[in-house]
Amino acid sequence: EFYIGYLSAFIELTHKTRILEVGCGEGGNLAPFARLGCKVTGVDIAGCRIKEAQTYFSEISN
Repeated sequence: EFYIGYLSAFIELTHKTRILEVGCGEGGNLAPFARLGCKVTGVDIAGCRIKEAQTYFSEISN
């Protein structure tokens, strides 16, 4: 949620906003943006972390 406060000082965060995180892990930094309705994409080199992210985000519509 720290990043939302930081970024919202520079850009308007809407359902049209796209967020990309490289090295996203389980996606914890992306979840607050997804809950706001932003379109989020995370990539990670570790397949096991991507599987964790898919589980973590299964309840978040995006």
